[in-house]
Amino acid sequence: MKPARLLTAAVAGLMLASPAIAAPGDCMGDHFLVEIGTTDRGFLYVDGIGADAAGVATRVSGAQVSTRVTVKPGNTVQGTLTLGRYLISGDTELFDWWENTSERRPERRDGIISLLNAEHEPCAVFKFADMTPTAYRLLPISANDDTPPIEEIEVIFTTFRRTD
Repeated sequence: MKPARLLTAAVAGLMLASPAIAAPGDCMGDHFLVEIGTTDRGFLYVDGIGADAAGVATRVSGAQVSTRVTVKPGNTVQGTLTLGRYLISGDTELFDWWENTSERRPERRDGIISLLNAEHEPCAVFKFADMTPTAYRLLPISANDDTPPIEEIEVIFTTFRRTD
């Protein structure tokens, strides 16, 4: 994500920049709300909403049938969410959540990510179960840039579903 794009953030995870073309009721990628049991102040981006079901090849053969391969859905693999927000002085909640997990005291949380329309009403809602942090980063820190540092956390989850 480009630094200039990150500067359009507002409080509560809502982005101010809006595309000029958006019909009322349409979901907008730059209007969203993240609820993961934190203070939920100004998440700039979310990446990784999704899951994959890998195909499993099986062979079918018999006296009447020549050998053929069929593909069936395999196990579902959940994605990894990446959440980023500006570093907030005195707010160590995301870091503490990650630190507890890294010290083998995992704290699982459920979460909700809501995409909002131009009127800031939910138009797509994704619920995540048993979220656990797997990585914490602080980026960028540079003497050549006056962009505020971004606190980024990666979390895994057991399941997610769309509930709108």
